[in-house]
Amino acid sequence: MLFKKSLPLLILLIYYTTISAYAQNWVLEWSDEFDSTEIDTSKWSFQIGNGGPELPGWGNNELEYYTDRPENARIEDSILIIEARKEFYSGSQYTSARLRTWGKVDFQFGKIVARMKLPKGQGIWPAFWMLPAKESFTWPTDGEIDIMELVGHEPNISYGTIHYGPVWPNNQNKGCPYVLSSGDFNEDFHEFSIEWKTNSIRWFIDDNFFCQMNPSSLTPHSWPFNSHPFYILLNLAVGGNWPGNPDSTTEFPQKLEVDYVRFYKDVSTSVQNNLPEESGFSIKVYQDLVAHNFSIESNFRIEKISIIDIYGKTVREESPQSTKHSVNTEGLPRGIYFLRATHKGLHEIHKVVL
Repeated sequence: MLFKKSLPLLILLIYYTTISAYAQNWVLEWSDEFDSTEIDTSKWSFQIGNGGPELPGWGNNELEYYTDRPENARIEDSILIIEARKEFYSGSQYTSARLRTWGKVDFQFGKIVARMKLPKGQGIWPAFWMLPAKESFTWPTDGEIDIMELVGHEPNISYGTIHYGPVWPNNQNKGCPYVLSSGDFNEDFHEFSIEWKTNSIRWFIDDNFFCQMNPSSLTPHSWPFNSHPFYILLNLAVGGNWPGNPDSTTEFPQKLEVDYVRFYKDVSTSVQNNLPEESGFSIKVYQDLVAHNFSIESNFRIEKISIIDIYGKTVREESPQSTKHSVNTEGLPRGIYFLRATHKGLHEIHKVVL
C-alpha cells in the first residue's frame, strides 16, 4: 500500500486480483515461540560435551563444551538465550549449548524460519542449521543445510550453505554470503529462512532472497535433499577452523538470542487436491484499500469465507451462503493473509495483502 502525502486528494484505490488457488501458500505447521519459562524438552534435546574421542572439537577444532545448564541455555522474556561463557569446565576453556529437534520432530520440504539476534567477536560462531533425521547417516553425502552461519569477526555477513558429496577429505560445500547494507547482525533481530522444495533450496534474510541451490549446482555430485527429512540445530560455537580462536578483543559472555523458530508447509498441493477440474468452483476478489473490504464473487454459492493470518490462525470467518459477499477487514493489522472460500468441501485460497 503506497500513499503520497503531497497529493491533495485521497485517491480511491481498487484493484482486482485473481491469484491462483494453486499458488504457493505457506501455513504454519510447527513452531516454538519460547513463551514458556523453561526450554520445551518435547521439542528440543541437548547435545552434551566436546564431540568426544570420535569427533574431537566437533570435527572443527572448536573449543567449547556443550552443557544443558541454564547458564548456557535458558528462556528470558520469551527469548531463547544460548550463552557462551569463558570458564574452565570438564577440560574445556569455554562452555555453550547446542540444541536440536533430533528424536522430537523432523522436517522435509517447507519454509524453515528463525528470528534471531547474533553475537559478534573474534572466534564466535553461531549457527542455525539442519542434519539428516536418520539413525545413521554419512556426512556430507546425506547432506547438511546451513540456514545461517556467522563468524564473529565479520558481524555484518551471514552465510547460507549446503554440504554434500564424498566423505572427508573430499567433501564439498557451496553457498552464498549476505551482507547487511548497514550495521551488523548484533544490533537487532533479523529473520533467517529457507524455502525448501523438491530439487530446490532458496535462502532469505528478512524476506530478501539471496541464494538458490538445485541439483545442477552440485554437478557432478548427487543432490541429497529429496530423499529424507532433516532436523534443526541451534548452537553457539567458540573457536574452530573457520572463525579462528578468540583473542584479547573477544568479550564474554556471548549470546545467541532466538525469538522464534517456525516451520511452514506449502498447502498448494492440498488446495489443488480439493479442486478437481470438473468442480468448476472459482472466485474473484476485488480489494478496496480505502474502504477496508474485499468483495468476493463466485460461480457457486459460498458457504464460508475465512481470513487466515500467516501463523495459520483464523482471524475472521463469515457464512455468506451466496455467490457475492463483502468482507470487512477494518481493525486487522497490516500484513499478509489468506482468504479461503469454501463450497461443499472444496476450497479456493487467495493470498491478500492489507
